[in-house]
Amino acid sequence: IDISPIILLLILFFIRQFLLTTVAPLVV
Repeated sequence: IDISPIILLLILFFIRQFLLTTVAPLVV
């Protein structure tokens, strides 16, 4: 599957935001 670097970066960004919004409140 050919995935452009930009798409990959967007996916990583959304995953990071998801983790920050779900895990952060639990840790704090």
